Amino acid sequence: MQADVDLWINFYNKERTHSGRYCYGKTPMQTWEEKQRIG
Repeated sequence: MQADVDLWINFYNKERTHSGRYCYGKTPMQTWEEKQRIG
């Protein structure tokens, strides 16, 4: 079961694009990494 959760978390953060207002089609991880460089 943990392996399934790990796969889902990886997909959720690194593969799917986010539909949020300021994400501009990037994945959550891409958005977070860019914020770390800026901030």
